[in-house]
Amino acid sequence: MAGLIHVYKGDGKGKTTATVGLAVRAAGQDMKVIYLQFLKGGISGEINIMKNIENITVIRNTKNFDFYMNLSEDEKAGLIAMQNDNLEYALKLAKSGEYQMLVIDELFSAYNLNTIDREKIKRFLSEKPENLEVVLSGHDPEDFFIEIADYVTNMEKIKHPYDKGITARLGIEI
Repeated sequence: MAGLIHVYKGDGKGKTTATVGLAVRAAGQDMKVIYLQFLKGGISGEINIMKNIENITVIRNTKNFDFYMNLSEDEKAGLIAMQNDNLEYALKLAKSGEYQMLVIDELFSAYNLNTIDREKIKRFLSEKPENLEVVLSGHDPEDFFIEIADYVTNMEKIKHPYDKGITARLGIEI
């Protein structure tokens, strides 16, 4: 089976939920999945459960950083180093031939903030292993990602409780 590239983009809720669902579906069919998540390191219901699924390897920040715009230069450097280490490790696993799916959640935000090696991810996607399914998500992907993708889904926000001041709720958004 030739692996395809999926993109979940937009300002609406559901991008991470979609990537998690696809990872769990693949794992349920005995596919080995790498789930790489950028810009998030705090508590997360989906990460908690995926860490217990045998066929899913979760890679994410070991520290929960504040919003990028609020970070000091030292904190930004720490975030960039951690995310590039995570990217390097995930791509090494993906190239090993042992995995059938690579999910990179929040790729476009990390890419747009320049907190990962942009050329490395573009090169990898252009030369990805033939049988590897790749799932990418985040806000505002560069045209390159749309062009290289086989699936593109736009999550459009129509209405969201955050607009009324309701913050992320345990089990629903986190």
